[in-house]
Amino acid sequence: MSTSTPSSPRPTPAPPYACFDQPDLKSPFTFRVTAPAGWVILSNQPQADIERTLNDSQTVRFLPTPALPTFTTTVVAGDYHVVRAAHTTPDGQQIPLELACRADQAGNLDAEALFELTAKGLEFYTGWVGRAYPYAKYGQVFVPELSCLASEDAGCVLASERLLFRSPGASPALTRSRAGVILHEMACGSGTAPPRSGGTTCG
Repeated sequence: MSTSTPSSPRPTPAPPYACFDQPDLKSPFTFRVTAPAGWVILSNQPQADIERTLNDSQTVRFLPTPALPTFTTTVVAGDYHVVRAAHTTPDGQQIPLELACRADQAGNLDAEALFELTAKGLEFYTGWVGRAYPYAKYGQVFVPELSCLASEDAGCVLASERLLFRSPGASPALTRSRAGVILHEMACGSGTAPPRSGGTTCG
C-alpha cells in the first residue's frame, strides 16, 4: 500500500496492515479514513460517503475495491487540488478521470494535456486487449518526494511532482518522457503489461 500525507509526504510501499505482499494474493479492500475536514482524501475507488465528525474532522468511506494485491492499494490525504473529467471509449465505456496535486502546485497541473494523453491511452489499451478498463475511475495524483517516477496503484496512480512542468513550453524530449511514464503505468493498471518487481516503475 502507498500512503501520502503532509506529515509523511514520502509515499511508501510499507503497508499499515499485516499482509503477504505478493501479486498472486489478492483481496477486496474497503478504506475508511478520518482526517481534518479541509483535507482532500483520495483512494483506489470513488468515495461512498463522507461524515463530519468531532473536532472539525471528517470520516470518508470509499467503495470496496475489486480483488487487488496489497501493493496496488493507496490512500492520499492532504491539501490537494483536484480536477475531474470523464472519457467515453469507442466501445461506450465511460471512465471518470481524476487529476490531483498539492494545492500550491495547481498552476503547474496542465490538466488539458494530461487528460488528452490519458484519453488516448485508455482508448489504445482497451482496444488492444479487447476488454473494458477494469476499475471505477482513472486517477493520477502528483505527489512530493516519491522515490520513483510513478507507481501503478489501481485506479489512483501516484506520480512524482517531477512530472509537472514548472515553465510553459516544455521541450519535446520532456513531453515524450512524461508520456512514456504515464502510459507505462496505464499499461500495468489495464492489465496489458506486467508490473515490475514491487509493483512500481522505480529506477
